[in-house]
Amino acid sequence: MSDQTDFSIVIILVVGLYFYLNYIKGQIKLKNDYYNRKCNPINLFLTSINSNTEDSIGKFSSCVNEFNNKK
Repeated sequence: MSDQTDFSIVIILVVGLYFYLNYIKGQIKLKNDYYNRKCNPINLFLTSINSNTEDSIGKFSSCVNEFNNKK
């Protein structure tokens, strides 16, 4: 195959992967309510650093329970 054909195949694959990952991201946002402040992974991480162990474990377990209930 020529270089132009290889380049075209790679570009098509990259664009397809981009749209597929955006679709998966949208499905995750819809299913898990990603922007819910309580279950946002960044806030869970910062809570685990700034608060005591019991609080961070409690918040993480409540998010896991919410995720399991949405299935």
